[in-house]
Amino acid sequence: MENSQNGIPSQNQKPKRKLRIILAIVGIIFVALVAGFGLLSFRASKVGPQVEPMVTKFIDYVTQKDYQNAYNLYSPVAKKQLTIEQFNKAVETFGPMYVGIQRVSQTGYNYHVGENTTFIYRGETFYSDGSKGSVEATFVKDGGNWGLYYIKINAPIK
Repeated sequence: MENSQNGIPSQNQKPKRKLRIILAIVGIIFVALVAGFGLLSFRASKVGPQVEPMVTKFIDYVTQKDYQNAYNLYSPVAKKQLTIEQFNKAVETFGPMYVGIQRVSQTGYNYHVGENTTFIYRGETFYSDGSKGSVEATFVKDGGNWGLYYIKINAPIK
């Protein structure tokens, strides 16, 4: 309502106008956040199918005792922290947990974009004797390519 005497909005309209502006700004921020989250989720859902074959290859290489090719799947960032000698010693200790894995299937993931873009793959392992275990593998993006950073197998107790 305008003051009929001088065409100036009344005091009642000013708070309503400010409230509308604030609600519009909050709405725009909300839509931007939802769109950003949706885009990030979409991008992350595309990474799982890219890295799952690397998880399978790693398991196959370790099972075949082809430690050099298994180590080659690691990213340059990981190789700075883990020498081939350290890797060989670790797989000789933990390698038996890999024996009998026939396939893996993704069950979840975490995706982080930042200084080091990482993707944490979570999956189920299926053994030849019908038992199941789990796998968690962290990948880091380096130079546009995904490389293994960490992998952990939880094998069933036999």
